[in-house]
Amino acid sequence: MRARRLVLLVLLVLAVLLAAPAARAAAPALPETGPLLALRAGFGVPQGSIARAGPDVSDVVARKVPLGFELGYRLGRRVWGELQFEIAPATAASALCAAGTSCSASDVRFGLALQLRLLPDRRIDPWIGVGAGVEVMNAEGLDAATATRTEWSWAGLELPFVEAGVDVAVSREVAVGPWASVGFGRFTSESMRANGGDTVSGAVHGRATHRWLTAGLRATLKL
Repeated sequence: MRARRLVLLVLLVLAVLLAAPAARAAAPALPETGPLLALRAGFGVPQGSIARAGPDVSDVVARKVPLGFELGYRLGRRVWGELQFEIAPATAASALCAAGTSCSASDVRFGLALQLRLLPDRRIDPWIGVGAGVEVMNAEGLDAATATRTEWSWAGLELPFVEAGVDVAVSREVAVGPWASVGFGRFTSESMRANGGDTVSGAVHGRATHRWLTAGLRATLKL
């Protein structure tokens, strides 16, 4: 009985998959231009330093989980323009956390991007993109020796970030697929506050380039 149910389930799935292309072919095509929305989630790790004489980014933030929102416009069959916003809860490096205490970190970025669609008329559509934006990284930690809780913040430009992915069409409006990116950033300003006191801010001296390597899944809705 279980085997029969399994066979019927497989046949049903195959029937749906075979019927989907016909349904898409019968539906009217979307205009070549028009707005779009996209959501993405992934996992990222840093490389490089905050400043030439400063710590590595990985000494402050070990990893992040980017959650992104994109509002864009299809400029044609092959070229899309997008405004991207990403907030990433992050894991603070263990060096910031005294044993048995909590610490936190986050990375926020927003920017503009252009995407080139390589096979816009196919169900599987690879794409590449390039853009520029702004990044703000925050961290909070506790020094066990002095019982000092410190908050840090760094801000700077991400120029450029390069990304690539593959969209697999679920319907004529919706596509889902993997993506990966590398962003090159430089922090230009920093601030610090200890034990809830006054914030001390200034420019980052000896600026260095750092990178975020990120990958995940992305869903797109064409409007």
